[in-house]
Amino acid sequence: MCQPPSPEEVREKLGTSIPANVTVEKVQPVLNPRPQRIYKVDLSNSTSLHLVNPPYSKWRPLRSDEGMVLSETIAVRWIKERAEQKFSSFSSSSSSSKDKKQLEAAAAAAAAEKQPEAKDEHQPEAEAKDEENQQDQKDFISQIPTIFHHDQEPSPPKEWYTFYLCQTGTPLSLITPSISQETRNVPNGINFQLGKLHRNLAEFTSPTGRFGPVAATIPPPPTLFGQQQQHLLTAAGGLFGTVGTASWSVAFHSMLEGSLRDGEDMAVVLSYSTIRRHFRRLGYLLDEVRVPRLVVVDGGDESNILVSEEEEGGKWRVKGLRDWSSCVFGDPLLGSVFFELETEIEVIRGFNFGEENNNIWPRGIKGGIIEDEETAWVRVLLYETYHAVRKIVGEFYRPRGGGGGSSGGSSEKELEARRRLNLVLGKLGEVPDDVKGGTRKKKHERRLSGEMSPAKRLRALPAPPSSEKGERSS
Repeated sequence: MCQPPSPEEVREKLGTSIPANVTVEKVQPVLNPRPQRIYKVDLSNSTSLHLVNPPYSKWRPLRSDEGMVLSETIAVRWIKERAEQKFSSFSSSSSSSKDKKQLEAAAAAAAAEKQPEAKDEHQPEAEAKDEENQQDQKDFISQIPTIFHHDQEPSPPKEWYTFYLCQTGTPLSLITPSISQETRNVPNGINFQLGKLHRNLAEFTSPTGRFGPVAATIPPPPTLFGQQQQHLLTAAGGLFGTVGTASWSVAFHSMLEGSLRDGEDMAVVLSYSTIRRHFRRLGYLLDEVRVPRLVVVDGGDESNILVSEEEEGGKWRVKGLRDWSSCVFGDPLLGSVFFELETEIEVIRGFNFGEENNNIWPRGIKGGIIEDEETAWVRVLLYETYHAVRKIVGEFYRPRGGGGGSSGGSSEKELEARRRLNLVLGKLGEVPDDVKGGTRKKKHERRLSGEMSPAKRLRALPAPPSSEKGERSS
């Protein structure tokens, strides 16, 4: 593990964001199963921060890792602002409604002096519902990190960095002994809370109407922070360089192709031609998604879910996510929250804000948030292919102990992902080309708005160094 930065280095990075008389007392690494390096910073004024740095330089980055820390900062900043605006609007509306009810109650009281009292049995129930919704919004805001300070350089330094106020909670994958699925699936438990978190996020849509990474899609503010964002867009290439796309099929194709090329760069054995053929056959179905909704692609990974146990009652609470760098505007069904958990019934119930699910997945999602439900199951197969490929390839780029990666053999994570990939490819092979009954887009039709193919747009990485570690295959 790399040495943490010295208190002097951290104090220099904080600059004028803290008073001159405040010092950095302690810097210690935070155990983090995600790629970023995180350090806990204790200040002399009793404030604790998390300093987030990019992954270790010894790790070759995946294409999706480009600008990871800045991408996360841009996404968190935008999400936090939108969530607070929504809460403020809800609170104002609730206050106005309460004032109106008070006036009505006063009028009713005056009228009651002249006639027998008549009570509104539904009023307490409605007020309780308003209070519950208001508390839900407060909980949602608390699950989003708060940026304390970020890199102020107009041109990229060696490492981007961002300071956040310390977020409570421990990654689910680090809890020992592990929390059973039975415990996660209790009413209003971890899985339910995860579903609710991701539904709240999916309520946000792209301000530009375009699909792709949040950092690329939202307009840069006319500030120094905006200059950083603009540099990221031009330097990272891919969909970043095009500020998103008007078509979800193009956006997802870019993501899928990026993962496939990551695998090819490391000579990972995969069914590349089969996967690409299935997307060529069925990718047109993704264009049925016309509303770009906010999705945290890795939001269901156990390494990314922060939880804590209440002192009284022992109930587990979802405190947020460790890594927000995978935010995109696209189809909510892409989120790994629907693929990582063995039982998704409670996730879907949470995604439905508590309404019961009596239908087969993915038709069980309510509220009109899922478009083209008729063929959504085919999109889910394509998304599951993408997640399986990312997991397999990720084991080669960031091998972990226990027999996987460079230590020889394959990890359990990789083997499980390969089993899932084989299963889903078999299912895709049974899907007919014209699953919508002759509505397939013809091959000669142009992409929306003249979009360029991701295969031409993706920025190629340098060839991997020739070493036994880099050429492992299974």
